[in-house]
Formats: sequence, C-alpha cells, structure tokens
Amino acid sequence: MAARQLWPLVLFALIAWDPAAPALLPKLAAVSLLALVGAAWLGYRGGFISKYNLLDKPLLVASLAVLLGCVSLGWGSPAGRLSQATSVATLCLAWAARGLFTTEDLRGALVSLARWLGAALGAWALLSYAAGQSGAWLHAGMGNPNWLGLCLALTLTLSWPPWSAVARVKSVRLISKGFWGFGKALRQASKAPRTREALGTTEKSLSVPREALQDTDEAPSGQLVSISIYFASALQLTGLVLAESRVAWIACLVAAAYAVMRRRWRSAAARARLAWLAPVLALAPVMAGFGATPVAGEGLLGALAGRRAIWHAATLAWAEAPLGVGSGDFSAAFLWAQGKWLAGYDAQIAARAFQHAETAHSSWLMAWVEQGPVGGALLVLWLWLALRRAAWARGVTALVAVGTCAIADSALELPAVAALAWLTTAALGTAARGTSEDEAPGGASGSKISSRESIAAPSGAHGWLRRGAPWLLLALAALTLREATLAWRAERSASYGRTHPEARLEAQRRAAQLYPSSAALQLELGVAQLSAGDALGALEAAEESSRTSVSVASELLRAKAQTELGRLPEARRALESAAALSPGSFRVHLGLAAVTLELGDLEACQRALDRARAVQPFAPEVEPLTQRLRQARADSELH
Repeated sequence: MAARQLWPLVLFALIAWDPAAPALLPKLAAVSLLALVGAAWLGYRGGFISKYNLLDKPLLVASLAVLLGCVSLGWGSPAGRLSQATSVATLCLAWAARGLFTTEDLRGALVSLARWLGAALGAWALLSYAAGQSGAWLHAGMGNPNWLGLCLALTLTLSWPPWSAVARVKSVRLISKGFWGFGKALRQASKAPRTREALGTTEKSLSVPREALQDTDEAPSGQLVSISIYFASALQLTGLVLAESRVAWIACLVAAAYAVMRRRWRSAAARARLAWLAPVLALAPVMAGFGATPVAGEGLLGALAGRRAIWHAATLAWAEAPLGVGSGDFSAAFLWAQGKWLAGYDAQIAARAFQHAETAHSSWLMAWVEQGPVGGALLVLWLWLALRRAAWARGVTALVAVGTCAIADSALELPAVAALAWLTTAALGTAARGTSEDEAPGGASGSKISSRESIAAPSGAHGWLRRGAPWLLLALAALTLREATLAWRAERSASYGRTHPEARLEAQRRAAQLYPSSAALQLELGVAQLSAGDALGALEAAEESSRTSVSVASELLRAKAQTELGRLPEARRALESAAALSPGSFRVHLGLAAVTLELGDLEACQRALDRARAVQPFAPEVEPLTQRLRQARADSELH
C-alpha cells in the first residue's frame, strides 16, 4: 500500500452521505472500516516498522485524551458513545497511517486529501446553490452549513498555495485561462514527465519535496499543478462563502496571522513562544462566557449573545462538577445548570433564552465539563506540543485553525475535522517507517533502516507493544464500526417510520431496539406509543430516554403517560422536574397547573398558572384553567 492510495479512500469516506440518516453516521462507519483495513494491513506487515514513531508526543497525548474520554463513559452516559467512537475511529486511522507511511509521504497525501476534499465540498455546495437551495440545505453532506465551514477552514489551511508558489507562478495569467485552459493542460499532461508526476502516474506523485517538510513549503511549479491548486482553492473559497460560517472565517484569519508570525519569527525560541496560543484558545470560551446574560437578540450580536449564554451555562455546569460529569452527560448537566440560572429571571426572558444544547458548542469547554481538568489539560498539551514543532509549517498552521474552530463549535466531534486533525498530528512526527530518528538539517534523510533490521531491533516491552499495537487498533476499529453500523441502521428505520405513518410504531420500536443508547429514538418511540394508546409503553420509553439523557421533552412525555395512567402525584413530580430544567416553558407550567388543580393544591396551581400567563398572556388555554381555579376556590370556601 502506497501513500498515494490513502487520500482517495479517506476522501470517499469523509463525503459518505445518506439522506435517511444523520450526516455523522455513514462517515463514521466508512472511517471505521478504513481504519480496520489499515490496522489489518499494518499487522500483516509486522507492526510499526520504526521503533521511534510509536511514542511521538503530540499523537500520544491526543491518544491519552481520547482514552480518558472513553474511560469516562463509565461514570457518564451511553449518549456519549457515538462521539467517543468518532474520536477512536479517526485516531485509529491516524495511527495506522503513521505506521504504514513515511512522514514525507503522509504529509504529501494529507495536502492532496485536503485539497480535493475541500474542492469536492465546495463544488457540492455550489451545485446545491445553483439548484435553488439555500440556508440549512447548503451543507454539502456535512449536516449543516456551519460544519461545512469548519471542514473548509481546515482543508483550505492545509492546501492553500504556499508563499513560494504564489510568488513564482504567474497567477493572473493562470486564473484568466480558467476552465478553457484546463482541458488543454490535461492533454499536455500525458506527454510531459513533470505533469505526469503531478497527476499520480509515478511513485513520487503525492510525495512532497524535501523542502516542503520545512517552513519554505515549496510546491512543484508545473502549469497543471498550479492550475489545479488555484482551481481547488477557488472552489473551497466559494463553499466557504456559501456556508456563511463566521467561526470558519475567524479560524482562517487566526491561522493566517499565526502563519505570518511564524514566517517572521524564524528562530526556534521565538516560534516556541507561539505555543502559548494553545491555552489562550482553550480558555477563550470560558472567558467569553463570563458575565453573559440570557438576553435574546438579532443578527450577529444576537448569535454571539446566544453562544455566550451557552458557554456561561456550561461553565456553571463545570463549577458544579469540577472533576467532570463523564462523557455523554453534558446535556443533562447543562440543562440543570441553565435551569438554575434562568430561574432568577422573568418568565418571558427565561422562555426566550432557554436552549437545549446537546454540546457546549466548543470542543475545549466540552472537554472541561465532561472529562474535568485532566481531559482539558491533555487537549491543551496536545496543541501545545504540536505548536512547538519546528518542521512543516502548513500542518501546524492547520492545527491552529482546528483549535480556533474548537472555541465556538464542537469541531473534534465531526469525522472530517477529527480525521484531518489526527492525521495532521501523526504527520508532525520526526521519524517514520524506514527513516532513522536523526534526520540531517534541511530535511535531508538520514541513514535508511531495512525492514528486517527495524523489526528485529526493539525488544522487551517496547517490542511487544510495537507488534501488538496493530491488533489493538484492529479491535478498536471493529468496535467503532459496530457502533456506527447499529446507529446507522436504527436511524434509517426511524426515518422510514417518519415517512410511513402506517408503519411508524413498528419502525420506531425496531430503531429503539437496534440502538437503545439514543435518547432521541427512545423519545420518538414513546410518542408513537402514546399516540397509539399504549400509555404504559410510552412511560417505559420516556424513562429510558431520561436515563440516557434527561430533557424537557422526556419529562413532559413521562408526565402525560402518568396522567393517562391516573398517577397524578408521579405526573406532578415529572412536571416539576421539567419546570426546573426550563423555568420559562409555557407547556410545562400549564400542565403543572392542570395537574395540581386535580390534586387540590390550589396555591401551587395559581403559581403555575401565573407563570404560564407571564410567558403567553393571551394564550387561549389559560382562561379555561383560570375559570376552573376560581370555581375550585369558591367550592373550598363553601366547605
């Protein structure tokens, strides 16, 4: 297997799309399958060929962070299994690539992968726009436009033409030729050895020159190569504009500023100081959320206020469980902390400010809340060590873009971003297969080590670890493939039930059986059962959904099922729990008023009715309850 065969396979895995399932699942299954194949091939080859690349620090620290996330499932919730499966599958792929390819080949393959993945996503978004789609439909298979922007910010940073190519190539003339000159260049490519190499017909097609391993980041200057680079970059910029992702644009600007500073500060000591950017990025969402208020708004400022409110509530959740709530428990911790925060505000403000955030909209803050200070510190240490690397400025700059995207979105939970981030981390290594650890200055290779010598060299525990690592990767990839496949099949079954009402109940029941760890699927099953008159089954599904991940919807369903079964005290407790989660919910307070009225607690009914009226003063459902409360008061005075 050669490095040039890696990036087309990963490209197809990262654009896998199924309209009947969330965008994450087919990509996760494809990446898991690719990691499985890579680990099997690595085991067949005899394990990690080089004794040095197994303990590369940035990749090792990233692995420890992912391992902690998986371990924290033990005190967290099954709802976090998919996000951890994404991290494990993409990390297994990075480790397999690290063991199979040289650093030079892996870097060249990564640049090609980023370029054509970004071009494919940009073209997809452009075609969708030409077909009349807009807004949330311009996601190019990523799930939503913001996630598309995050992917394009990373691919653009990894594949942007280097300074030397921009200075050397007559870009104005090349761009002016555009599409008309591209076909002619392709025809000429079959005759010119230099461009044949660029098209991938030789062994060195995807290998980056030795200068590319250093900060010069040179690139071939053939006409076809230059046209393809600019063409792919133009498509990526087009997709970035259509995505309208503010986070992605900020990430590109921060990465560009870092690249300029790195280019100006040529000494190793000066560049090492840039590593302080890692803790700055990690603490940015905490500092930005400090002092936030739940005030709704419009436009850019309104979006920023909403994001700051999420960060503030997430920080409050972290303060209540400083050692971490465990993977998958963020949503419940966030809702309880947000409910306590909003309880001190007016009902209308609480109603407008309530957000059911399943993630912290920040990978940094997500790590702090779920894995505690240890998980957050490992993530910071990963980026810190990566930024201290002297070679391959392109890769380090791309990780700066990832760290910036992680401030305002869950970037590392997306298969495309996570795969590129861990592969880039793997490509930062100082040695790889067949290369000695000591490389000559300027990127020249040191002495070569034969496969037989390198396999026989390590002994003892390190040798066992080196030979056993591929089989560990194989087992982990198999587990993530199973997880992704079950979730994918369950979502397809649920999607079928939504489009075929006559088979809804059976399809939802099958989906919940296939993947019981999904609180959303359990909730859908409960709603379908309640609509079919099965209140007991709906109650069981609602309780299972609450055990996986508590939500206002699951508590409301539990209250309705308890009411149908005549268990009014239990229904009241469920509604009070929902009111604690969402103090400004009209439906919750109206339901609580009705239940407390039936139980004869007139004072509690009055408080709940006043709260509901404060949220929606002119709602038609309020007046009948008000009349019934007056009658109940009159009857109580007579007796």
